[in-house]
Amino acid sequence: MNRSLNRAVQIVQEIIQNGQPVAVQEAVIIAKDIFRRFPNKYEKIIGDIVTKNEMYVEPEPKAAFVWILGEYAEKIKQVEKLL
Repeated sequence: MNRSLNRAVQIVQEIIQNGQPVAVQEAVIIAKDIFRRFPNKYEKIIGDIVTKNEMYVEPEPKAAFVWILGEYAEKIKQVEKLL
């Protein structure tokens, strides 16, 4: 399972980095779910999530992004500005 989970996280990261806006919004929701189930394990994708913050325009992706900001605030530069 660990290998498949790592691959899934890699795919989510690739979508966030290169995907179309609709896909990026869905990927941030999935990322939040991954962080909830595996806290402090896949933090490497937080930077990519933060750089795409303006793509989160629908309520659910926005909520997922705010949740990530709250949970990982100490690891995100200028988190107050992002909020």
